[in-house]
Amino acid sequence: MPHGGWWRGSAHPAWKCAASATEGAPQIHLTAFQTDGLWRARRILDERHGVLVADEVGLGKTFLAGELIREAALERRQKVLVITPATLRDGPWRAFRAEHNLPMELVSFEQLMADQRLNPEHAAGTTLEQRYVNDYAMVVIDEAHNLRNPATLRAQAVRRLLEA
Repeated sequence: MPHGGWWRGSAHPAWKCAASATEGAPQIHLTAFQTDGLWRARRILDERHGVLVADEVGLGKTFLAGELIREAALERRQKVLVITPATLRDGPWRAFRAEHNLPMELVSFEQLMADQRLNPEHAAGTTLEQRYVNDYAMVVIDEAHNLRNPATLRAQAVRRLLEA
């Protein structure tokens, strides 16, 4: 079963104007099929302001997301939030952030649910770094299939974040 992530944000339109194959090339090493996916994801982000990337485990969705995060955070100086299960936040995502020096905020689904601005009925504090939840230009949700039940507090918190 494919696993994936969902991204909300916008791709900078400059990638469309690349004069050669090297312009707009990823800075994080991607395989040829990941680079194809990156170009498609950029196009879809530009057109729809959100993209779902789903593929088998181990085929590099994190690297594709990492390049989109790098472009947003480093090239456009935008705030990026990555929402992921706690075990992935503390393991692979923290290591990936450190290895690629990516300025992004990492939170677990549970941390997101604990933010009073996103879950006013059940939370008491704030867990997100940004003062305003709509300051995030890009939101990456890893293991987005964890949100398939819209009635859960976790899904409601994500929906409130994306509506901000």
